[in-house]
Amino acid sequence: MKKNILLIGFALLSVQLLMSQNFTLSGKVIDQQTKTPLEYCTISILDSNTNQLVEGGITNTDGSFSIEVTKGTYTVLIDYISFESKKIETLAIDSDKDLGTVLMEINTQQLENVVVYREKTEVEIRLDKRIYNVGKDLTIRGGTVSDVLDNVPSVTVDIEGNVALRGDQNVRILINGKPSSLVGVSGGEALRQLPAESIDKVEVITSPSARYEAEGSAGIINIILVKNKFGGFNGSLSSNIAYPKSFGVSGNLNYRTKKYNLFLNSGYNNGTSIGNSYYKSEFLKPEGNDELIENRVFDRNRVGWNTNAGIEYFITEKSSLTTSLFLSDRDNNNIATNQLFSTDFGLETIETLRQEKEDEVSNTFEFNINFNHNFNDDGHKLSIDFQKENSEEIEDGDVFVNEIAPNPNKKMGETVLTDETFDQILIQADYVNPFSESGQFEAGFRTVLKDRVILYELTNEVTSGNFEINTDLSNTLEYQENIYAAYSQYGNKVGKFSYFFGLRFEQTEITINQKTGNQEIKNSYGDLFPTINLSYELTNSQSITLGFNRRISRPRGRFINPFPSRSSATNLFQGNPNIQPSYSNGLDLGYLKRWDQISLNGSVYFTRQTDVFIFILEDTGDKTMVGETLVPILRRYPINLASQNRYGFELNSSASISKKWRVNGNINFFANDLKGSHNGKIYDKKSTSWSGRLSNTLTLPKKIDWQTNVFYRGPREDAQNKSKGFASVSTAISKDVLKDDGTITFRISDVFNSQRRRSNLLTENVKNYSEFQWREPSYTLNFTYRFNERKSRKSNRGESGGEGESFDF
Repeated sequence: MKKNILLIGFALLSVQLLMSQNFTLSGKVIDQQTKTPLEYCTISILDSNTNQLVEGGITNTDGSFSIEVTKGTYTVLIDYISFESKKIETLAIDSDKDLGTVLMEINTQQLENVVVYREKTEVEIRLDKRIYNVGKDLTIRGGTVSDVLDNVPSVTVDIEGNVALRGDQNVRILINGKPSSLVGVSGGEALRQLPAESIDKVEVITSPSARYEAEGSAGIINIILVKNKFGGFNGSLSSNIAYPKSFGVSGNLNYRTKKYNLFLNSGYNNGTSIGNSYYKSEFLKPEGNDELIENRVFDRNRVGWNTNAGIEYFITEKSSLTTSLFLSDRDNNNIATNQLFSTDFGLETIETLRQEKEDEVSNTFEFNINFNHNFNDDGHKLSIDFQKENSEEIEDGDVFVNEIAPNPNKKMGETVLTDETFDQILIQADYVNPFSESGQFEAGFRTVLKDRVILYELTNEVTSGNFEINTDLSNTLEYQENIYAAYSQYGNKVGKFSYFFGLRFEQTEITINQKTGNQEIKNSYGDLFPTINLSYELTNSQSITLGFNRRISRPRGRFINPFPSRSSATNLFQGNPNIQPSYSNGLDLGYLKRWDQISLNGSVYFTRQTDVFIFILEDTGDKTMVGETLVPILRRYPINLASQNRYGFELNSSASISKKWRVNGNINFFANDLKGSHNGKIYDKKSTSWSGRLSNTLTLPKKIDWQTNVFYRGPREDAQNKSKGFASVSTAISKDVLKDDGTITFRISDVFNSQRRRSNLLTENVKNYSEFQWREPSYTLNFTYRFNERKSRKSNRGESGGEGESFDF
């Protein structure tokens, strides 16, 4: 009897254990038309008998989901805004079950009334990149693309607009994954005029895989423009006014049906920016030092508009064709006033006033065609791209020099004309084949043909009203660069271990034609660029990554032009036609840990670079007449040094202290070991520096959001220069109005007027101290109105750690 009771007891216990055992229900949700993953789909698991909710969850960035349930029979509901719901009834689960790929189709009856939620998780971690969604950042509203980049962890934008990744300016900036004229002929200047509202997200790629071009030793920054994938008609309009005098308007519109998707983002801005600089140079001589002091004030007026419009046509359920057109036009007026004091051996002081009025007109045309074909629903696809660009930038300046002392009536003048045109054609094809559930093979090719022509013309006033061309400085440079590339890579996931191996080949053909000097230089080189990306999941909440890549930094057109250009009569910039490309090999070891409300992402990195670029300053030996005194002319130009070892440590953290308080932080320590010599001079230099950023966001009563960003850039050195550290603070408050369809934001940039560069330079013959401030503090009021598009405050969109992880297979 006792034996039977025991047997029955064990049987009941076994049934209970079996009933309570958890099984995994998984799958992947994608858009039936575009074959793209659908993030944040709601998965609901209901009891088939009671119709009560048992478990639930949402899809990840790659559209996948995994939910644990006990044995039973269930009904599974899959919902996504503006799409038809999917319902799977009487699903018996007694073991792990994979639903495979679930296709979602647009609900045409909801297209006109759909409400789009655009605010996303702030940070997504992939195997070879980090993705920063900019929707939540208050301090960039009404700002520019340059402001956006300056708020992205790991990225800094210096006083002059130069973008750096982990403190290294050898970074490649892409638009939608391709080199683009949206960056502009002038690079950083163009980024300062594109509206921030045109950006959806920024990808920071410190260990690029072989699918990316090999340019940029520091890595790649990929700017993704807004193009909604949601159905119906939706969008937003934004306007801002600012002090110093500035105003702008921008808009993002989208209309999608089953057969096509129309998108448009456009902006106009008109603003004033005031900056200043100070230079003090001492020319060291045994008999006594000459001294030269320059005070410059910049008064800039920027007027520009840009439009990015396109249509995506769904040819079949598996194929689509997208065409887009980008146009921009800028008309800038700059007035630079340069007050110069020259002391000859401490005896006579000469004071002159140099005023340069410059009109800068630029326009950009870019046409893109993209064809996508999906062979199946598992990511097997072919993509073909064609891109044609043309940009022109004309700077026409008049310079007037008045001597104040000792000859107050003496006047001189000159004119400066720079006309730069840029043409580019890009042809690219990429093939992806996921040959298994976790494995993937990729291959592709790219051809980029670039042609840049720079005309520089300087005329001097020889007599009152009569000008002659300065043949020593006026010149025309034509620079052609053709790059032919092919790549292949393979990735897989075995248990908790993921790997991605790639190899890229790039053939570079360069022709430099200095037409004025009848000098033609040709260079040709081919290189292999291997990449390795590894990842291991220690637990469900922590993982480590290891990346290796070989990169190249090619000299740009200005680097190689042997004719000098000048910012003043005593300061020249001259290119070096013999400069060679620089190569680097980099290692990156990363760690990710997530808790319920906190995430931590850190990395240790090392890069060895050969033939590294640096800029040196030297006395040319020539002199120019300032008043009645001959003043030495200084020249700054680039050279190749032997090598540079760069290593550092970076830490990013995000914490949701409560539903109303969120903190993000980033800190980067790095060191440089530079070695090499030039013309018998040794430029060996070891230096360390660091930068840090802290962002604090609070939700105040009445649903007012308040964000403050603090940034610090530490002191740094190179072969000749020492720059002091500086800190800056920006703050913004925001309030939703009109039933959350509108948002009013007020922001202050550089609250304490502290964002300026201070540096010292010392050579055998010259001692120099300089200060530079691009712009003074600004105050901006911004209003954004959204139609059929609202902000989401749902906790599953970033109230917790704010980071998601997926492998980019």
